[in-house]
Amino acid sequence: MCGICGVLNFDGAPVSPAVVQVMTDAIAHRGPDGEGVYEEPGVALGHRRLKIIDLSDTANQPMCDASQRYWIVFNGDKPRESVKVNVRVAVGPTPPLVRSASAG
Repeated sequence: MCGICGVLNFDGAPVSPAVVQVMTDAIAHRGPDGEGVYEEPGVALGHRRLKIIDLSDTANQPMCDASQRYWIVFNGDKPRESVKVNVRVAVGPTPPLVRSASAG
């Protein structure tokens, strides 16, 4: 199963990239197939990926909306092929679609 981590500084202080790297390295056993980090002032998100069902790079994380304003990391699985899982980030009246930053 994948692993997620992050740091949020409510005062907006910068997050050291080294801190997030130590966190993602510590959970490397949870996701040997990929690693992703998103950083901006006051926040950093980390992800380790274990590819099981969706093997494409479009499922890499962290993910963002088309404007790259909203970012997310999540840990989830799809227990049965017949179950459809929708991920939405609700911001304003119309939630933006979420996509992988590496999807292009």
